[in-house]
Amino acid sequence: MEKRGIGREGINKKMKYSQKKSRKLIKRKGFNITLKKRNLGKDLGGLGIIARRNKKITEEEITKIKLELQNITINKIKLIKLVQINEKIYPNKVFTQKGILVRMGKGKGKIKNKGLYIIKKMICFELFPLSTEASLILNNKNKSILNSYFFKFLKKYNFLDLLIP
Repeated sequence: MEKRGIGREGINKKMKYSQKKSRKLIKRKGFNITLKKRNLGKDLGGLGIIARRNKKITEEEITKIKLELQNITINKIKLIKLVQINEKIYPNKVFTQKGILVRMGKGKGKIKNKGLYIIKKMICFELFPLSTEASLILNNKNKSILNSYFFKFLKKYNFLDLLIP
């Protein structure tokens, strides 16, 4: 990742960011990146759920999202019976917090919960059909029909979106 900036040598000097600095920039809301398009099983009729914006997600939220995904009904059949849900996000960061009346210093606070930062356009879940019937439903090229199945889910979790290959 490069940035043009003003240095001692002049205006057009190229500056390279370290990996840590570039990750910090990526996590910020206004910073756009392009991720490689992954093959979501186009031949199988796979479907993806991606992040619409950058957000911090806790471990509890991830389990709630997965449970809600399993309970979505398509033509009076639960989604878990139609597709295999692959989770692509795992909690890898520990969030700590000090008490309200605790003074500064004396080390880090207690562990509050675990979670991770999702980045815009990051694939969070993959849905692969288990049968030909499910692949016909998910292969529908009309995005509005698929959005109608996932409407309540996408309205509740407005930071997620469908990725139709």
